[in-house]
Amino acid sequence: MFVHIPKTAGTTFLTALGALFGEQHLRRLQDDDLHPDAIDALIGSPAMTQVRCLAGHFPVHAFAERWERFQAFTMLRHPVDRVVSLFWFLRRSPEDVLARMGLAPGFSLDEFLAGEVPELFAQTRDGMCRMLCGDPTRSDPGHPAFWRPQVSAVAPAAAALERMGFGLVEEMGASLRLVAAEMGAPFALPNHAENVSSRLATPPTSGQMRRIVDLNTADLALYEMARRRFQRRVAVHAARGADGSPPRPDAVWKAELGRETPICAVAGRRGFHAYEPRIGLAWIRGDRSADVAFAVPAGRRRLVLRVYGITQDYPIGDLRLHVNGVAVRHRVVRDRGGWAEVRTRAFRIRDGEGPNLLSLSPPFQVPAARAHPGSRDERALSVAIATLRLDRA
Repeated sequence: MFVHIPKTAGTTFLTALGALFGEQHLRRLQDDDLHPDAIDALIGSPAMTQVRCLAGHFPVHAFAERWERFQAFTMLRHPVDRVVSLFWFLRRSPEDVLARMGLAPGFSLDEFLAGEVPELFAQTRDGMCRMLCGDPTRSDPGHPAFWRPQVSAVAPAAAALERMGFGLVEEMGASLRLVAAEMGAPFALPNHAENVSSRLATPPTSGQMRRIVDLNTADLALYEMARRRFQRRVAVHAARGADGSPPRPDAVWKAELGRETPICAVAGRRGFHAYEPRIGLAWIRGDRSADVAFAVPAGRRRLVLRVYGITQDYPIGDLRLHVNGVAVRHRVVRDRGGWAEVRTRAFRIRDGEGPNLLSLSPPFQVPAARAHPGSRDERALSVAIATLRLDRA
């Protein structure tokens, strides 16, 4: 369970979780899912057998009666940075969102901090403690505790962190390594997403900084406690080193022979951009090869990939494939509009226990805006994967 506190690098973390479990097995909860009856119905539904991770902007008290069912974790961020990031995020939001927050287009930081619409008020005033303390009154605008300073929420929020895994936005690399180790990932989780807000931000004045600090004294206390605890966890992890334990089964693609699997259902991925559901594919990143950890019965196998090139004449045939470090030859069957099928020659899987490792390395990247003039996509892209299939050879 990922308790997603707003403006704590959720895009980075959700992208990593989607790659770890497969986006098809990641369920993002909305407000309508968080009523007790809805939670009971969700947990008891047959669909939950396919869910590996729940994620969303929900306080821990929403699952208080079911906490033991989950391995929970969250991300924290320095409270001043988190509030300033929220300000810049909302400055780019459409007018209907601003109206819901009681803000007018072009609002100032002072107007933002003075906002008293509950949804905004809760996030500019100790938003982390409110979500973690386990007290439903801190999330209820109809209760006086919602409007009071949240200093008394520090201790229960800190106690909740004792029962959870957590990371720090300011230490994202170490945080993802810890999560990977604690969750049994087959390799380090990717750290690719960029915080757009940081490019837009101008520093608050000293008076505005003092105001943010005054409004978030509880979160500052919680963050400092968490930061010291996080440093101890990093030190312990470094001292232990790699223990050689196998990855968790649901973090590896369990390939069913002869069955085509969409990329969003493939767990154990690294080196991909976030899955794009509208098109049904995930692009390979250009800064390294893309890897897929998989388990399949031992024997002679062939791999079939449904792929898409950034341009119709992109040399998909130059895509390099390795299985467990051994190069695998392949041929390409072109389809219309940039689509193609990559069919490998037979290779042998000697150990069916896994995990095995498939690596894909494209020859070069093309800026998306150059390949498709008018595109606002700032990425450089090469080949995207839509489906994978392992066959008997």
